[in-house]
Amino acid sequence: MIVNTANVPPVVPESLWKLCLYLNERRRLLEQLEQVARCAVELTGGDHADITLFDATLRRFIPLRSTQVFIHQGEPDAASRVRETKRPVVIPDLNFSANDEDLALFNRDIASYLAVPVMDGARVDAALVVFSREARNYDAGEQQALEGLAALTGVALKQKRLSVGLEDASRTLLKLSLTDPHTGIATRRQFDQMLQHEWVRALSEGLSISLIQLEIDGLDSSDGVREADVQEALARASRTIRAALYRAGDSIALLGSGGLAVIMPDTDQAGAISIARRLQRDLAGASLDQEGEPITLSIGISSFDTLQVQLGVFGTPDKLFRQSAAALERARRAGGNQLQTLEIAD
Repeated sequence: MIVNTANVPPVVPESLWKLCLYLNERRRLLEQLEQVARCAVELTGGDHADITLFDATLRRFIPLRSTQVFIHQGEPDAASRVRETKRPVVIPDLNFSANDEDLALFNRDIASYLAVPVMDGARVDAALVVFSREARNYDAGEQQALEGLAALTGVALKQKRLSVGLEDASRTLLKLSLTDPHTGIATRRQFDQMLQHEWVRALSEGLSISLIQLEIDGLDSSDGVREADVQEALARASRTIRAALYRAGDSIALLGSGGLAVIMPDTDQAGAISIARRLQRDLAGASLDQEGEPITLSIGISSFDTLQVQLGVFGTPDKLFRQSAAALERARRAGGNQLQTLEIAD
């Protein structure tokens, strides 16, 4: 029987199949690169293969314990030659090297090697190197296979860079979303997270918690005050308030429309009132605009002693917020420069 082998698919090494799966599954970078090295050994018949990376920013993804993936340290070796020439380097026998530069690459455990660059445009990102303990030549097919693996390595590195770039961008966007650019204080989004966190901590430790909401009197863009003046006044008030909050756990946030809030962990109503009075005094010495008009505040305070839960008085962060907002509204209706309080038990 005559068998037509033209349509018989070639046998694909198991290590290559596994590498394709690793790249498709977005495995950890180290797993992907170590699989590239294992595949390189199988395709070339070498004794060992490794990948040397030239981008030090990838160091956090490559642990020191890896025996196949390294960050280059600047020593003269096969990887540095590849980086310099941007071409494959083949040394069939280190005992008969062509020049002294090749001898500088000598390692008594290595007799020959084949090294190919991992390129990203005109930049060499890494070197893929296969070593043999015996002197040997690497044929064109083996070099072509290694160059194919180098291309796949480039794909893995590019994916990691894109992933890291997206993560960095996400962190930057998150930071921007949590900090108001004009005042430098927390936004409403971060305020909600902080209030929830401090509420849970107060419940677990049996502490009091207070929330101060305040507004700068006469600072309303709907009444003809320029938005730029609103932002400048908020920035001045925010700086003064932050300076007055000497406890590390106290935090200030911008609620929007000129409203500010101060979360005060482990603080009962009396303590919150004392701090609010100090804020009023400190801001009285500041000015709202160039004409020197003093800053006055309308302040609403709500407090909750979590030990009251044992007496059947229950609260939530949302109720604490609504109570302080209601107290602020009372202060505003009283003509400004006032302080009102409401407890959750009220």
